[in-house]
Amino acid sequence: MDRDGKTQRAAGTAIAHELDRELGEVEAAIALVRSGVAAEVSVTNLRFGEEVLRQIRARGADHGVLLEPIPWPEDAGCDIDVRRIDD
Repeated sequence: MDRDGKTQRAAGTAIAHELDRELGEVEAAIALVRSGVAAEVSVTNLRFGEEVLRQIRARGADHGVLLEPIPWPEDAGCDIDVRRIDD
């Protein structure tokens, strides 16, 4: 494999790890809200916030939790607000 191929594969692996990490952070926020420990949690500094929302929004709803985007300026991405649906 040439150097560019290795670089692209490494970049793809790094992105996948970062996305998994961010999904884990939002899942932890869902668990906090669902358990009643917190009424609302904002998960910030998400590099892939919009993709995280696409992948996990339904899971939050299944647990009685609403996930809403907090848009960044100039549509550069988003953070995520996690709160109980009944609030």
